Amino acid sequence: MSALHAGSEPSSPFEVNKKAKYLSGVCAFQVFFIYLQNKLLTINFYKAMSQTIFIRPQTRKRTDGIKEKNSYFLCPSNTVLTGRCHSGDENGKTWYEYSTLAAFDENNSVVQGNIIVDDIQWSPWLKESSGNGYDAVENRVLVGRQHNGDENGQTRYATAIIKFNGKEVTLVNQITSDSIKESRNIWISSDANRFMTGRHHSGDENGLTTYCQGYIIIS
Repeated sequence: MSALHAGSEPSSPFEVNKKAKYLSGVCAFQVFFIYLQNKLLTINFYKAMSQTIFIRPQTRKRTDGIKEKNSYFLCPSNTVLTGRCHSGDENGKTWYEYSTLAAFDENNSVVQGNIIVDDIQWSPWLKESSGNGYDAVENRVLVGRQHNGDENGQTRYATAIIKFNGKEVTLVNQITSDSIKESRNIWISSDANRFMTGRHHSGDENGLTTYCQGYIIIS
């Protein structure tokens, strides 16, 4: 038989079993703790996903005036239209207001995430003075405008979709501004929660113009 090391005592079956149960209990606790952590992470993830997120204008800027006749404007990358102003006839000046975007939760706290303005498309040309106007299709916003000639010339609009963390937004609660005389140098800007979604004009520079604005959510 092999000799025992000095000072060592042979472990009884009872002590070995007791130690094994202790180690087993420690492992089980660790597994359960990891399970709880993962469960809480999952709950918090789905809770965040179920919140309604609001996309709002953040920092607004206005362009210099550009001659309306044969004009072209497209918002800088990842910004959208929030306002417009025109003075005079087709030889007068037009200004545009555009804005960056920010996300907020139901408590008006900023929500971190990736917001992009994507899939820019131009509408068909339409007669500026016709009164038919233009409204962006479902869940799209205005990001640009091009006009050729006078009031009987052609106008078209650029639209885009907004995405938050890859998810497309929903446009709700659209409103229409009061009518203004196109030539009177009056700014129409969206409120703190909305973006431009359409414009309607009838007649020449002395005709009336209205603007449509929408509220953007992710639910």
